[in-house]
Amino acid sequence: MRLSADDFPEVAVAAMHAVHLEEVDMINAIYEMLEDMEAGDSHDGLAGRLEELLDHTREHFVAEEVLMEQHHFPPYPVHKAAHDAFLHDMEQMVSGWKVDQALAPVAQFMRNDLPTWMVEHISTMDFVTARFVATQPKPT
Repeated sequence: MRLSADDFPEVAVAAMHAVHLEEVDMINAIYEMLEDMEAGDSHDGLAGRLEELLDHTREHFVAEEVLMEQHHFPPYPVHKAAHDAFLHDMEQMVSGWKVDQALAPVAQFMRNDLPTWMVEHISTMDFVTARFVATQPKPT
């Protein structure tokens, strides 16, 4: 299953939407790598791609959190808690791959857990956050 920009709504802050699209491209590249590995290709490079996605996700979440703080977004603690919980799960998946190189947990996370979480999170929390931010004056 490939992800597409059509899988979630475009949020009201263009920079947030652009980051989501960057992650879609990164996720789809990992999907292709997983398919190749399941067909017997080498797993060289998967750890690097997973780390790249994890780093990008961390930066993405920090940028959103800074934006929420700048605009005094009331449900900031709830949104940040969702980020923290997801990052924990993603970190566990990446470290698990590095330790035992079991493909099934990575495939489960990448094909099911991540897209389900991403679509739901963007459609709810990010959508509301971006709408709020877009209606606020620029912070000084």
